[in-house]
Amino acid sequence: MTNINTIILLIYLILYQKPIQPEVQAVSTPYIQLIDGNEEQNKAVDYLWTKTHNIDIILTFYGESYLKGDVVHYNKLKDGTIWSKDIGYCQLNSKYHSKFINSPDFQDIYKQLDYCIDVYTKAIERGTIHTTFYAYDHRFEKRITQHFMISPELDKSVR
Repeated sequence: MTNINTIILLIYLILYQKPIQPEVQAVSTPYIQLIDGNEEQNKAVDYLWTKTHNIDIILTFYGESYLKGDVVHYNKLKDGTIWSKDIGYCQLNSKYHSKFINSPDFQDIYKQLDYCIDVYTKAIERGTIHTTFYAYDHRFEKRITQHFMISPELDKSVR
């Protein structure tokens, strides 16, 4: 008789009891994505985010060059004489970074971005970020942020 009761109980549990479902919490992964970015720009955003998880770096470098490696800005004296150039993803100045700019590594997107991350990090540590990267103080302006899709948790954390 005990075996029959056990079998009946098992059949009842199998047919009528709902399994206990663990409560699943939705987990969102923070993201930043360039809207209508080209392949080069998307590569830069993905790399910078993966490497640093720092939205400030991405927005600053976007403000400097739109994350395009071929951007060159000429710095001129009042008489029009060019005294230096700002070049690349983070607009490295040719007077201060000529060794790297003239090296083969400058042509590699990832090596250039690594160098830029290093320059950015050192500028933060020295307290010179505002003069090293003009775009740092403008990184949350509408003209920059309107080009990105930023996850809600990131958007709140950086403002």
